[in-house]
Amino acid sequence: MATLNARQIAALIGPVHGVAWLFGVIATWRTPRRTTGTAVRAVIPGIGGMLALRALDRADARPAED
Repeated sequence: MATLNARQIAALIGPVHGVAWLFGVIATWRTPRRTTGTAVRAVIPGIGGMLALRALDRADARPAED
């Protein structure tokens, strides 16, 4: 990706990325379906939110225990 001024782009994208990461962590921690492993996955920078979402989807696919 070529930009005219990378510093201005980074100044805009950096905070947006940080807020998105925090949102993913907080949303994972607030869900009652989370496990310790899912909460740990959520705090991994970059890909943690996707790993946590995948783990939560797998938990939804399992049959309910009675």
